[in-house]
Amino acid sequence: MPRPLRIEFPGACYHVICRGNARLPIFEDDADKELLLDRMVHFAELFRIEVRAYCLMINHIHIHLRTLEANLGAYMRSFLPLSPVCTTTVTPPADMFSKAVTKRILSRMRKLMSARSRNTST
Repeated sequence: MPRPLRIEFPGACYHVICRGNARLPIFEDDADKELLLDRMVHFAELFRIEVRAYCLMINHIHIHLRTLEANLGAYMRSFLPLSPVCTTTVTPPADMFSKAVTKRILSRMRKLMSARSRNTST
């Protein structure tokens, strides 16, 4: 079964987890961690991503970020190919709600944003 589509929109906050397959380490040494951080910062500037917090552990990382554009997938693909043993999980901040409630909230937000953009463009 394919994973559900990732919901992306400008201004969204995400909790991203990248884990080593079978709990394998994703970093061999501190140089690997520095390389990942350098790439994360470099591509955050290119994709207009605000990295709000991160935690690097031997077999996984946590990143809390905010997208200024709807481009989380492109950002993640740009710097995570660094490690072939890594799988990624992205959790929207509304993970405490059921999927149906989350979809309704996001649908309402999109309608409001669309209405605001129509009002400001006239």
